[in-house]
This record gives sequence, C-alpha cells and structure tokens, in this order.
Amino acid sequence: QMPGYVIYLDTLIIRLLTNFLFEFILLWATGQVAKITTKLSRIALGAGVGALHYFLFLLASYGLLPHYGLLRFFPTLIAISIIMIFVTFYPHAKGKQLLRTAAYFYGIGFISAGAGLAAGYLFGSSHNPQSVVAVLVSISAILIIGELGWGIIQKRIYHHVYHVGIKIVVDQRCVNLTALIDTGNKLKDPLTNQPVIIVE
Repeated sequence: QMPGYVIYLDTLIIRLLTNFLFEFILLWATGQVAKITTKLSRIALGAGVGALHYFLFLLASYGLLPHYGLLRFFPTLIAISIIMIFVTFYPHAKGKQLLRTAAYFYGIGFISAGAGLAAGYLFGSSHNPQSVVAVLVSISAILIIGELGWGIIQKRIYHHVYHVGIKIVVDQRCVNLTALIDTGNKLKDPLTNQPVIIVE
C-alpha cells in the first residue's frame, strides 16, 4: 500500500513563489557582481527554469511523478543551474565570462544558503529549523552581496591573496616589505631574464 499525502495547494504555491523569488534575486545579484546587463524578463525566465524543476521535484517527492532520484541527483541540479545561467546571461556573457558568471552564481548561492541554514537552526532547533527565517536571511544575504558587500569581499581577497611578505637581502642588510603581486608586470632583467620587482 502506497503512503498517502495531503497536499495543501496554498502551501505548494507559496513554496513555489518563494523558490522563484530566491532564484530571481540570486540571478540578479550574479549579474550585478559579474557586471552583466540583462533584461528582467531574462532573469525571470532563468528563475522560472529553476522553479519548474523545483515544482517537478515536489510532485515526485509526493509520488505523483516518477524519477524522484533523478530530479534530486547532483549532476541534474548542476545541469539545471547551468541552463538557468545560460538562459539569463547568454549572449551577453560567453566563453570564459560565462564560466566566471557561473562561479559567481555558485559562490553567492553557497554563501546565502549557508547563512540561511545557520539562521534557521539558530532561531529554531536541530529537529525543527525555522524555514521562514532561513529563507529571509538567505535572500537578505544575496541582496547584501549583490548591492553592497561584494566590493568588500573582493578587497579582502585582494588584500590577503595578492599582498605577500618579502625579504630583500643585500650584503648583510635585510629589509622586510609587503609586496603586491601584479600579474600585469612583465619586467625582466635583460641579462639574466629573471623577473624584476620594483621597490620604492
């Protein structure tokens, strides 16, 4: 005997609208960070792809559709996200820029999902997390990153990754400095062909 489920239509619609809103804001923030201008209709279309997958997943979880395992399969989730990115940003982003946009999409998504999950357990319990709080915090995190915070994150990455300590030793004298790794600096010593650093 198959287990029975009671499906509340209003709850289902709210879950779908919430998912659509989350995907829409995530795609919008990705465009903001990647500095890609696209139409709101394209963002809505991309979010619609994600919401459609979520709708099919919910129906399959209730046993109303087959292939529940396939719909929650990790490669399927990656494929859906790639379709969302392609639908939203192509042809404004191509090749390497599209890959970089995908990296922003996943990065912002993981950060916001982590923040939402932490808030859900913080305001709820390990057995009953507050899903409404989790969604609100996730959306807030996306908005903060997209509108305000990505520049701060980039600066911190820039400061910690591209600033390194160096030691210059000449004869018996030693000086410790902070150097900037500049990928555009192609200066080389004409005799030894070794890379050159510039120190003031």
